[in-house]
Order: sequence, then C-alpha cells, then structure tokens
Amino acid sequence: MSAPDIDAEVMAHFRAITDTSHLTFVIGAGASAPSGLPDWNTLTTRLAVRTGVVPSEHAARTLIEAQDPSFLLEAARTRAAEEWSQLVGEALYSGLDGPLRPSPLHLAIAAHYTQFPHRTSLATLNFDTLLEEALLAAGVDEIRVATSAYDFQSANASVAHLHGALESTDYGAHRNHEMVVTYRDYAELLAENSPWQLEYLTQALDRGPLLLTGSTYRDPDLRHWLHKALPSSSNPALVTIVREGLRLDSQTFKEVRPALQEQWESIGLSALTLHDFSDIALIVRELPTAGHSGYVAPKGRAIATFRRHNERFAELQVEFSEALSAAARRLKHVFGKMPVRSTFWLANGQSELVRWATAEGHYRSPDQFKRVPIGHDSPWIAGQTLATEEVQLRAVDARQHSSPKWHSVLAIPVFVSDGVHPRVCAAVLTFAVARTANSVASLRAQWAGIAQELSAEWSKRISGVGFAASASTMSVKRGGDHGGD
Repeated sequence: MSAPDIDAEVMAHFRAITDTSHLTFVIGAGASAPSGLPDWNTLTTRLAVRTGVVPSEHAARTLIEAQDPSFLLEAARTRAAEEWSQLVGEALYSGLDGPLRPSPLHLAIAAHYTQFPHRTSLATLNFDTLLEEALLAAGVDEIRVATSAYDFQSANASVAHLHGALESTDYGAHRNHEMVVTYRDYAELLAENSPWQLEYLTQALDRGPLLLTGSTYRDPDLRHWLHKALPSSSNPALVTIVREGLRLDSQTFKEVRPALQEQWESIGLSALTLHDFSDIALIVRELPTAGHSGYVAPKGRAIATFRRHNERFAELQVEFSEALSAAARRLKHVFGKMPVRSTFWLANGQSELVRWATAEGHYRSPDQFKRVPIGHDSPWIAGQTLATEEVQLRAVDARQHSSPKWHSVLAIPVFVSDGVHPRVCAAVLTFAVARTANSVASLRAQWAGIAQELSAEWSKRISGVGFAASASTMSVKRGGDHGGD
C-alpha cells in the first residue's frame, strides 16, 4: 500500500480525527527513519560498540534480541561517563548519505499545525529536532520546546519532547536536554507519581483524539502513561502500525496483521496497519478534507488519472515521448553529455506502477505496458520512489541488467492534484545514466534544481490530463515540497 492505494475504507478509520476540535500527534522513530536516522536497535548497537561494551555489531544485536536493550544502554552510559551526550549524538547522526532533512511525515504534520495552530498539539519521543525544523520550513516563527517539567509548566510548548532532546551546536558538540535512554532513565521516570509527560498526555486526551505514529510502543513509560490516561478519556487514541517499521515482508505482514490489530485494540488503542512510512504522511495531509462532502480518497484520484491517460493513449504517447526526450537532454548536459534514457511510470491504483511512456519510442497498445510493484521494498527504484515520495539514486547491478551501458538510475517523484484535494504522488520519472551512482551523486548540486523543475512540470502535465476541468485553478508545488495543498 502506497499513496495511490489509500482508499475510502482506510480513510474511514480516521473519521474520528478528520473534523475534531483538537488533535495531538505523538511521533516515534519511524518519523525520522526516512530522513536517515537509525531505529532504536541500530542506535543501541552503535552505542554498545562505540563504548566498547561489546566487541562487534553481531554481539550487540545478539544481546538486543535476547534482552531489554535498555540494560545494554545502561552499561554503555557507565562506560561513556561524561562523553555520553557526545556519543549519543555521534551514534544518532552518523552514516547519513546526505544532508539531514525533515521527512515527509514531519513536513505533513508541520503543515497541519500551520493550518490549525490552535487545535493541534505536537509531541515526539525522538531526540532529534527534525519536527522543529519542519515547523521552521513551514513558516512558524516562534517555536517553544518542552523537555522538562519546568518547560511544560512555564510555557505553552509548540513541541513536547517526552523523552528529552539532543541539541547539536555549531561546533559539532551535542547537548543533553533530559534524554531518556537507559534502564535507569526509564526506571526513575516510572517511579514518579505525576511526571509532566503524563499530565501532558492526559490534557491532550481531554482536548481531543491522539494519533500515535512511528512508534513500536516498546517504551515502558509511554505504555504506563497511556494506561493511566486513556480510561478517563472519552476521546480515542489511534495508532498506526507500519510494515516498513517492523521490517516484515508483505506475506508475513499479512499473516500477523489481525494479531497486531487485536493486541493494540485490547489495550484501548484503535489500530490501522499500513505498509510504508510515507502512507502516514499522506493520511495526515488528507485529514483536513477527508471529512468533507464529496471527498474522494487518493486511490480514487489515482484510478481516475490512470483511466484518463489511457483514454488519450495514442495522443499522449507522442507528447510524452517528446517531453521525455527533452528532459533527458537537460540532464545529459549536466552529466557531461553521457547517454541518458528517460521513462515515465504511472500508478494504476492497483498497487502497481505502469511503465507508460519512454523517450525511445511509442507503445502501440496498453497491453504492452510493464507493471511493477510499489513499496519501500519494491525491487524497482520507481516503486521505491513512489513509496518514499523522495528523489532516489541507485547503482545498477550489471548482473541483473540486460545492457552494460547503464550504471545508475535517478528517479523523481511526480504528484497529481485535482485542485480540491491534497496532491498525491502518483507517478515517477526515471533516468538511466551511463555514469556511476557515486559520480552522479557528486553532481547533485547541478541536477537537484532540474529534478525539482521536472517534478513540477510533469505534475502539472499529468494533473492537466487527469483533471482537465480544474487544471486552470491548480497550484502544483515543486517536487521537493511535500506539504499539504
């Protein structure tokens, strides 16, 4: 399930929060994973190895699987002593492929906050400040952060860090703000009768529904707080369970999905299962319009777009082939006139991307279309790009490719809008390049702007085909902006 597969049945689960007086978001590590930050097990592994508690990553993973990771982290902190905050920061931010940026979910939540600032509350279980960065990018001038009881009581916080925060300074140091990491941190917090985090969640549920997303609910304090806060509230708490976060394949996820839903509902939370982290971002963007009369779910809009393209099949084959050739020439100039092959993929609303047009020729019939799966774990970069809503660059495995000419593939997401609902990532442009992925990555500063322009141009093109009646009123945003329309 990705953006073009979110149907009315899925959106119906969120009816309770589509038109509410107040909504509180609580996000976990899954919100920051698409930005390149590690999950809890990976962070624990890095800290255990860096502090010398274990000799290898394999040893760390073995202990994590066999016991509560907080014990291993307690030993790591004891070894690190005064260097603890610095080591946590290094473990959190190491291994990034590029600049650290907010994920589509951060941006979607920030956009929701700017649209409904007086009836939206934001809380995070993460140490990073990506949610604050998303708010700044959305135009929020003043951001008040709560990491302690004093912060919570003295100001109406824009973002509550329920497990503290790690502030990065300009000179590479990391400053600890009440971080909850180890066994002792959790034990001391659970021993408090009325921690500020419990008061925050209780007040949040008094005001309206709560949406917990990106968390596996392993934190004992969060479980304890919600156990105490939920019984006295008449407002629902919803949780999203994402296959990508659980690292399960589709078949296994299908088998355990009923049990996952039942276990969450048995403790008082309404559960919705999704496949990709970006699905949550899409749903957040849909919330402001999902309760309106005449609402059409993303799947319906994707199917309509695909059908209308097929209705103009012969005409668009010529037009799109010429446009793809022009796009390839623009990138070819950046890549030193090395060969570039361009392709347009369009979602059919059936969990597939269809190779709809190429620069090399015209299809004679839709029966010739190649179909590939969509998802974060799709074997096709086009399928991955639609699922993540981010530009992707991958090396080509020569052993699995028929032509030795192509060494890398650049994929660009394309969005469709009907001028009424939020836009949906419904298509992808791919460019096979006769240069290595490392070589293409080194030229990012030169092609990133072109990628944004191509995303915007093709978004306008396919939106005009899919929803011609409203095309003149549409405002198609640039490819790098994933906020709601």
